Amino acid sequence: MNKIYDLFASIKLTVVLLLILAATSIFGTVIPQDWQPFQYQQHFGDFGYRVIQFFSLTDMYHSWWFQLLMSILVVNLLVCTLKRLPKTMKVVKISNPSVSRERIQKMRIRDAIESKLSLEKSWEAALDVIRKAFPRIHLVKQDDGSKGVIAEKGRYSRFAVYAVHFSILLIFAGALIGSFTGFDGFMNIDEGTENNVVITFGKRKMIELPFQVRCDKFTVTFYKTGQPKDYVSDLKVIKNGEVVKAKDIRVNDPLRYDGISFFQSNYGVNLKSAKIKLVDHKTGREIDVTLPYRQTINIPGSDYQMQLVDFKEDFSGFGPALGIMIFKKDSEPTGSWILVNFPKFHGNLLGPYKVTVDSVEKRYYTGLQVKKDPGVWVVWVGCTLLM
Repeated sequence: MNKIYDLFASIKLTVVLLLILAATSIFGTVIPQDWQPFQYQQHFGDFGYRVIQFFSLTDMYHSWWFQLLMSILVVNLLVCTLKRLPKTMKVVKISNPSVSRERIQKMRIRDAIESKLSLEKSWEAALDVIRKAFPRIHLVKQDDGSKGVIAEKGRYSRFAVYAVHFSILLIFAGALIGSFTGFDGFMNIDEGTENNVVITFGKRKMIELPFQVRCDKFTVTFYKTGQPKDYVSDLKVIKNGEVVKAKDIRVNDPLRYDGISFFQSNYGVNLKSAKIKLVDHKTGREIDVTLPYRQTINIPGSDYQMQLVDFKEDFSGFGPALGIMIFKKDSEPTGSWILVNFPKFHGNLLGPYKVTVDSVEKRYYTGLQVKKDPGVWVVWVGCTLLM
């Protein structure tokens, strides 16, 4: 038991743990933390991906072994502090320190100064210098008539190291709180819709929020070069059917609600609907249809149903294309990619219909980084004390 206690009370253990944490943190920097599984396999190979998965290097700062190292370091600092604090307290509490000629002779650092003044004048001169340099002095008189003085300053500065230890413990505690109870992920919301599912970085875990986030409007402005200048999301938090918070967010100006921050991260374009024309092969009958994105509609005058399931901006170099499924009730669906810019393409067929695309309506989606870190305030308190 004493060996275990001595191990955790060792400064050497502290140094080793800090070096290991610093070295392993390189992996968290070098290995991307938000790739898809196939990207890791392409970049590192199958064996490399298995190693990355085993050590949770896709989300290293939340991995079991990194949290274990942090926990051991916290215990190490606590034991070091508890072992040395009583001795420091004992030294600080001394109110009447003693000194003798024999004790001075045993000190490693000492010096003797000769004076041509009388003993009394030398004593007064020495006291004058010492009083100017030290705010706290103790006069000592020996039985043989000799005099002494003990001068000190910064008595309570001995506690500085414990303040540093306490600050570091707070920082580590805050990091562990955030690691165990917080999350960091992303959420995409189409303009005019709402969402409450966050996908975490690394492990791609789905977290369902106890409220909905709606994007009523998304606006983006561009420079003349075509680069985005500014983009703004009009967000509303909806709980139990009521709007409980609303804010227009920009980059570095997030919406915060219930301890969760929503940062403007990126944006993109999704399909809203498409207007198509169907021509029946047998009868030549033309049917105009509007297909809402990923909603099933009935084809007028037919027992067929259709659904617009996908959209690509550039399909194999042929420009935009719609992925459309056609099916009858209780039958297996079939589908095809319909090229938007090539209405006479021979593959623009669905069931008994030749398909041409009249128009495509798109809408923006806002990409949000969603973060919950309950320990951040503990970390800030620790950093403030450390300063």
